[in-house]
Amino acid sequence: MFDVTTDIKRPFDIETHDGMIRVLGTQFSVNRYAELTLVTVVEGRVALGEKPLKDEVFVASQVLTQSQQQTLSNAIKKIEPTQVDVKSELSWQENQLIVRNETLKNVLADLEKTFPVKFVIMTPELGEKRITAVLNLSDLDQVLLVLETSLSLQIDRTPTEVRLSEKK
Repeated sequence: MFDVTTDIKRPFDIETHDGMIRVLGTQFSVNRYAELTLVTVVEGRVALGEKPLKDEVFVASQVLTQSQQQTLSNAIKKIEPTQVDVKSELSWQENQLIVRNETLKNVLADLEKTFPVKFVIMTPELGEKRITAVLNLSDLDQVLLVLETSLSLQIDRTPTEVRLSEKK
């Protein structure tokens, strides 16, 4: 989560493997996933684009404004950004993960950033199941109970691993 004041002489840039973010005076968050970088603007504006080569100047592919969200790769492709509920998107600040119609594999990838366990999905189809829930990030047992009951899962747990399969 960033809160940056505008300074035209000293732009605040964030470089990732898939592009660059230039802050134009704003409050925003950047989530880095294995395959993408997701930017959510709370207020103000953020420019997204490709990383410039050594002697080139940054050129924005897209500028996001309040309550907009976009991946760097989609911004570079000039795909329209998404309007989002910022409160839900930034629920991690309240120690919650709010998910709406998200795949289980994506939810588990987020949970691995919080909990010291590896989640193992036993079948690929299970990873594509969708879930809508509010998960309390301070209690792994509670999270597992929500997943188990809402998706009818069998959960086997060791201190370092959680295996998820279809309930038999």
